[in-house]
Formats: sequence, C-alpha cells, structure tokens
Amino acid sequence: MPSTALYPLMISEHFHGSLKFDAPLVEVSIALGMTLSGLCMGNLNNLSYRLIPAGIGVLGIGLSLFISGILPGNHYGFIIFIIINFIAGLCIPLIDAPVQRNCQIFCVNRSFS
Repeated sequence: MPSTALYPLMISEHFHGSLKFDAPLVEVSIALGMTLSGLCMGNLNNLSYRLIPAGIGVLGIGLSLFISGILPGNHYGFIIFIIINFIAGLCIPLIDAPVQRNCQIFCVNRSFS
C-alpha cells in the first residue's frame, strides 16, 4: 500500500504518537492482517470468481483509508486507527491472490515487481 509511507507522519503529527512505539504497532497490525488473510486465501484454491475477492479488497482498503482520514487525533482515534489498519491488512491479499493464480510459475516474480 503506498499510503503506508505516510503513516509515520500521520502518527507523529495527527495522533501525537512516538515513532519508537506507536508506528511499529500500526505496521504490526497490517502485517498480522495480511498474514491471517493470506492463510485463509491459501486454503481457498478453487475460487470460481476471482474478481469478487479483489473487488472486496479494493473496497476494504478504500474504506479504511477514508475512515483513517476522518479519525480524531486523540488516543481513542489511534486505537481505531490500529484496528482499521488490521482490516486493511486483511484486504491486501484479496487483491494479490488472483494475480498469483493467473500467472505461470516462471512469471510470478515479474508480475509482483
């Protein structure tokens, strides 16, 4: 997600958090969401409609970014921000999984780069 480059700025300026403790919480929440969703997508090998999960993933990331932009700049807003980033992490493999299934094995690295 390209917006993750702005998370340290949002955490330090909007939520007035520290980059030593608060920023890694957000990154870990995204990584946990991606891991959990990736494990679930790995078990669903025979999806007949591959664009439906991708559409849900794009919609989920869009909604999470929108909600992140309207959060208040207090401690409760930061906790909601962490939860929203976990949900955004859940949506990322939904977009990437159809790409992996449609590429031949020797082209997978090229499709990700």
